[in-house]
Amino acid sequence: MDIGKFNINSITVRDRWIGETTGKSIEGGALNANYRTVEAVAMICNHLGTLGLIYGEDFTWDGVDGQGNIVIQYKKGHSSLLDNIKWS
Repeated sequence: MDIGKFNINSITVRDRWIGETTGKSIEGGALNANYRTVEAVAMICNHLGTLGLIYGEDFTWDGVDGQGNIVIQYKKGHSSLLDNIKWS
């Protein structure tokens, strides 16, 4: 299995929580996820899907490493060249 890593901060600039940039934080309620991480995972999975890859069949999300990278595992020997995806 090949592993790809994508830096969260190079993919999204979204706040980690509601009110992070405005200083007007509100209680998190039931969902206390890091919004920046969630958005980065969604963007990566969507992009890989547009390339014809199927989540669960061709790749899976394996978590976040200590350097702030989304870790993707490619299941069918897909080239790690996909790590060179450019985000704008």
